[in-house]
Amino acid sequence: MIDFDALVNGPAAAAFGEPLTYQPVSGPAYPITGIFAEPYRRQEFDGDGAAHWVTVAPSVGLQQSQLKAPVAKNDRLTRAKTGEAYLVIEPQPNGIGWLNLKLKESA
Repeated sequence: MIDFDALVNGPAAAAFGEPLTYQPVSGPAYPITGIFAEPYRRQEFDGDGAAHWVTVAPSVGLQQSQLKAPVAKNDRLTRAKTGEAYLVIEPQPNGIGWLNLKLKESA
């Protein structure tokens, strides 16, 4: 069996990740490394030619093995380099040890 966490997830996080602080709803905060994706908006057109905007939430990808407990909605994530804080709105595991967290900006 292939160890994706050691062979793929770990090297990806090391090469492209940044330091983050993960704060569970219940429990102490701790450092992790994740790949942050900025939010963006794009304009799309439907079949009738009408335009509308699609907004994609910020997200972070990380090794699931870094987490000390299962992810819960409203866990908090802070980027060390900017101090920007986010709340987890939806965890999306990929089945091979990588976890994508959809985020929303926190006040």
